Amino acid sequence: MRILLPLLLSALLAPFLHAQAGAGDLLVSPARVILDNKTRSMELILSNRGGAADTYRITLVHMAMDPDGGIKEVPAPAEGLDPATLVRFAPHQVTLEPGQTQVLRLMVRKPADLPDGEYRVHLLFQAIPPDLAGTRETSKEKGKGLSIHLIPIIGLGIPVIVRQGELTAKAGLADLHTLRQQDQDVLAFRLTRAGNASTYGNLKATFRPKDGKEATISEMVGVAVYPPLDARNVKMVLHLPAGVSLKNGTLRLSFQTADQMVPEAEALLEIP
Repeated sequence: MRILLPLLLSALLAPFLHAQAGAGDLLVSPARVILDNKTRSMELILSNRGGAADTYRITLVHMAMDPDGGIKEVPAPAEGLDPATLVRFAPHQVTLEPGQTQVLRLMVRKPADLPDGEYRVHLLFQAIPPDLAGTRETSKEKGKGLSIHLIPIIGLGIPVIVRQGELTAKAGLADLHTLRQQDQDVLAFRLTRAGNASTYGNLKATFRPKDGKEATISEMVGVAVYPPLDARNVKMVLHLPAGVSLKNGTLRLSFQTADQMVPEAEALLEIP
């Protein structure tokens, strides 16, 4: 018996995304889309930064965040509205030569009776191997046992968020504590979310030794908490200035969104 398994999908999604994100040689900008009553359409720029032509298949998939911030694919909702029905996009597949760019257009289509809330789906960009038909038996002795050839397809996902009506979201910081992991100082805490929308922003940790100057020791950009989670666990590796140890001082942690002039949430941890 001969079985060929020509395709293995591996969706590699970062817990948080930056202004640009890549799958292989593909760059997508922006890496987060919000569609609402004011912004009903958006254009994404796809760029091939590699040295060879690549083909990418684009689909909508459902993703969920776990308590540690990981993102994984889940089935479509069994009941209620499927968020994927609210989003239209084109094209669905592109081939990019080295250095070439392509515009991807998205549009939201809301039904008249859409309840207030936040609806989220992810655009998945899959890099398609040049020749899927070129799979061959991996066993030298044909006809004996199973012959399986796996061709991995790498995927990049970005969130597409549709917002309807009056929404609120408030971030918070809780349970701050430090620990040692792999000979590094680490700050662990919970990033909390209150309200009926997701939170998204940047984290910054500073440390002020007693009788010393405050210095930035860690930053994380584009950190989100998606409903229905009300909190996620976060760890930040701390990079202390030369000659400074994590002792006898104050550690300050802040969370700030891109449209805020001041942090939305702050927390202090006194280090003995």
